Amino acid sequence: MVHTARTISATIPATASITTNATFNDCTFENPAESLFNIGNQELAKINVTELLAENIPEKQYKPLPKYPATTRDFSFVCDEDMEVGAIEGVMAKAGGKLVESVALFDIYRGPQIGEGKKSVSFAAMLRAAERTLTDEEADGAVKKILKRLEAECGAVLRS
Repeated sequence: MVHTARTISATIPATASITTNATFNDCTFENPAESLFNIGNQELAKINVTELLAENIPEKQYKPLPKYPATTRDFSFVCDEDMEVGAIEGVMAKAGGKLVESVALFDIYRGPQIGEGKKSVSFAAMLRAAERTLTDEEADGAVKKILKRLEAECGAVLRS
C-alpha cells in the first residue's frame, strides 16, 4: 500500500521509508511491513514541517582566521580536591582579559607527591592579540595576572 500526502503536515508510519522532492509538494510513504506481514499502519511520529521550518534558526557567524600568531603557556596548579576545574578556567580567562583566546584542561593528577585532599590540574592557555604580534612581555604580564587571581580566588598555586 502507498500513502501520498499533499500537505506539509504528515503522519509517518513506524516502518516507513520516505521519499520527497525538495519543495515538499509530494511526499510518498511506503510501508513494506503492511503488505508483507499485514500488521497495518502504526504511527511513529507526526511532523509538522511548516512549524519546523518556521523556527528561527540562527544564521551561522564566521570570523576570519587570525592574522597574528598565538603563544601557548602551560600551567600546573595544586588546589583543593573539591575545587572545580571550570572555576579555575573561568578565573584564568577573566584574569588574562582579551589576550586569553582559550583555556583547556589537559591533565588532573592525584597522588602522594601532591598531598592528601589536594590535586594537580594542568591547563594550556592560548594567548593572542588581535591587532598585533604579542610580545613576550605582554604574555608574561597576562600570566602574572592569571597566577595572582588564581591564588586569591581559588587558592590554586603553581606546582613546583
